[in-house]
Amino acid sequence: MDCLSSVSGGFSVRQLPSVSTFSSSRELMKEQTIIDEQIKPGNIDDELEIDNVLRSINSPVSVDEVDYLRLRPTASLKDVAEQLLSDQRQAVKDLSLLVENLHPQIRMSISGCKILQELFTSLGDLHKQHSILLEQLEEIIQESPERIFSGLSPLLLLHSHNLPLMYANLIRQYPIYISAYDEMRSMQNAFKCIITQFERTPECYIPVHWLLLKIIDDVPNWQKIVAQMIELLLTEGKSDGELTSMRISLEKISQFAHATEKPRQMLSDYTSLVAIEESVIGTNSLCHPDRKILRVGYVHRWSGQLSPRILILCTDCILFAHRTQKSFVLNANLKLKGLLLDEGDSCHLLGDLAENAITLHSEGKSIVIVTQQHFEWMRDINEAVKAAAKSRILIPAIDIDKSSSEEVSELDSGSVLYVLWHRKVSISGIQLSQSVSYSKSGYLLRKLRNTRGWQKLWVLLTANCMFFYASHDKPTPLASLSLIDYGIGLPRSEDQIRHPCCIRLYYGKHNYFFRANNEFSFESWLLALRKCAINEKSEDL
Repeated sequence: MDCLSSVSGGFSVRQLPSVSTFSSSRELMKEQTIIDEQIKPGNIDDELEIDNVLRSINSPVSVDEVDYLRLRPTASLKDVAEQLLSDQRQAVKDLSLLVENLHPQIRMSISGCKILQELFTSLGDLHKQHSILLEQLEEIIQESPERIFSGLSPLLLLHSHNLPLMYANLIRQYPIYISAYDEMRSMQNAFKCIITQFERTPECYIPVHWLLLKIIDDVPNWQKIVAQMIELLLTEGKSDGELTSMRISLEKISQFAHATEKPRQMLSDYTSLVAIEESVIGTNSLCHPDRKILRVGYVHRWSGQLSPRILILCTDCILFAHRTQKSFVLNANLKLKGLLLDEGDSCHLLGDLAENAITLHSEGKSIVIVTQQHFEWMRDINEAVKAAAKSRILIPAIDIDKSSSEEVSELDSGSVLYVLWHRKVSISGIQLSQSVSYSKSGYLLRKLRNTRGWQKLWVLLTANCMFFYASHDKPTPLASLSLIDYGIGLPRSEDQIRHPCCIRLYYGKHNYFFRANNEFSFESWLLALRKCAINEKSEDL
């Protein structure tokens, strides 16, 4: 399918993500994390600091902006419940992709693999449970405010008990499942072809690895929603006794999120390695349980002249890749242990071009790079070198095989490396690994700066990208917009937008406006967008 995506900032035609060869990840089984049956309580991560968020936007605040903020309608319990409904619609859609779309295609291929059969059985059970929850939520949301409350309390209590238990069992086995999946993909060409073709279908908006990671973060993301429900109900005069069921639900969800935080983060780090490895050629040994991506992005390297490169900073090494017509090809590898770092051009190669230069010295050779994100690269490389010097963990070196350069398929224009290359920026390892952890979905009104009308769309925010659907029940996105290096803020006076609950996204000359229908939705979208790899130095922040 051809869909619309943004690389240079505006929308352009591309194909949906496709994936090249995965490496075997049997070693991931060594890192299987056992979740205690007695889940330990944890604190709720208090990230709803909306006042601080708004104070950081368009500061100092003008009179017009104060009036604009006052126009925002306050949220109701139904508004918050609708966010839970939106999330469940997307959860069911994601599970349907795996259970109803992918599984029938690979059923014969995995007939001899009990581990993968068990994985899809577990996913099928979750799909049924989420479908039941979705159906019940759709019924409750149509009721009066009082009946919404009386219906939500027992519903949340039931599913906050059942779903965490199901997910805990799944997450406990996830390293084994992912290892079996990767091994089968690397060993069986037929299985690999099925997966590759599936990931090229219009419905599969992100690769299977990211989908498998995304679904296990659904329940932890309930915390903010349930906490907001309790806060709203208290302001409406509900007593603590009336909120006992919801408080128990929140405690169970919080305990589950805390207990599974470490294995979920481990899986996120591994999936980041997979995402990078599938976008480059020249190695099949990038993925390792003890290796993490710390920063990745665009730089210039001096090689007789300044040449564009992708630089990949890992916990044990620095990799360089150059761009060909078809792919990114690894061509250099520096070990962090023993690496010396100089700020500036200590080799005196650049002359007047020495601004924002960094010199790397390793094993008798020196490499000079130039980057607009000088501070971020200096900080992250320096910290990585110090950590590598103290580390006693031995990670196998990455072998670069330059002879494999003709074996790769056409470069995916939706991949992270492709976007970073065209926008000439970098992102941190955290921004990459957590890109699907903070997903959000729901209806928004969208407007381009040079158009008059607003278009109502179902929007999915995940993987540092917004996917736009005609409605929540449509399987195929109409378009997508990568948010890497985008700025975020409120509409300016020259935009002539007086609607409440409106967010402005911009990159270069491109401006997009999104309207939410209530304060809670506006605030939650604002927070979710700020967690993407946006430009932190943009004029509105």
